[in-house]
Amino acid sequence: MGFPWRRFFLKKYATSNQ
Repeated sequence: MGFPWRRFFLKKYATSNQ
């Protein structure tokens, strides 16, 4: 598993939280 899903999820979550 070398997919940056965590980074993507975190970015999406951070954008939604903003």
